[in-house]
Amino acid sequence: MNANIENFTNVVLTDLISTYSSAKEFLVKETPLVLQELLTYKFCSCLVTSTIYLIILITCIIMIKGIWDKNKHIADRDGVVLVICVMASLVCFPTLLVHTHKLIKIKFAPRVYLIDYAKTLTYRRSCN
Repeated sequence: MNANIENFTNVVLTDLISTYSSAKEFLVKETPLVLQELLTYKFCSCLVTSTIYLIILITCIIMIKGIWDKNKHIADRDGVVLVICVMASLVCFPTLLVHTHKLIKIKFAPRVYLIDYAKTLTYRRSCN
């Protein structure tokens, strides 16, 4: 009975060590590729978001300028559009700055971005 348990323990331990070794090799081999894909994804995501906010901001500025230049006495309908455009501009501009900052960080300091990203993941996990 004792020999069977010892044999089983040795087989399980050997399998565990070989699985650990293969997992370690896999992680060492694939980690740079995964990090590169993560950086590419985050960069493209920030680029698309920044582009959308920039288009919204430019559209709002053009509409504000058009309403303002059209007449100095703003009608009710134009006033509502003007207020909506100003509010959208006030939301879009800071968001555009944040995403542009992320783009610059990913492009010129990818290690710093990865450290910050890991820190936010750790912080989120500790809060939950």
